[in-house]
Amino acid sequence: MISEAARCQPPTAKRSFTPLHPKSPSLQTGEEWQVKFESTGKPRPLGRGVTGFTLIEVLIALSILAVSLVFLFNLFLMSWQSLAYGRKLNEVSLLAQQKFEELKSLPKEPGEKSGQERDFKWRVLLRTVEAHGGINLTLAQLDIEFNFQGRPQKERFLTYF
Repeated sequence: MISEAARCQPPTAKRSFTPLHPKSPSLQTGEEWQVKFESTGKPRPLGRGVTGFTLIEVLIALSILAVSLVFLFNLFLMSWQSLAYGRKLNEVSLLAQQKFEELKSLPKEPGEKSGQERDFKWRVLLRTVEAHGGINLTLAQLDIEFNFQGRPQKERFLTYF
């Protein structure tokens, strides 16, 4: 006859090894949670057994750092020059707008006018041109000359009255 305890137990199946099995010796010692790292290379002893960077590695790292810093410094200088040139062009366009506003109030006779304001030399050339339908317009050409970093620059503006 089958005992009462045998009836309550499920039929026995084929047992295989699992590391997390309750009766596994490694589960009771806690070895399954330990990770072991083994180094394949040996450390280089320097001096008193201390490991570190070699002189060549430090020199290579410093040269890479120096090259990148020089590149960033040049990039900074170029952006600074672009900003200064943009400011100068902004002053030129404001002067051109001011001169065109002055020309609106003056008679539109063909001719040439010139002058200097601050460090800008300007010249206005007025010409009469015939548009479609026989309409006469006055073409105003404004040339502004200035120096930027020791080099002469020239900007030209055109409008019709």
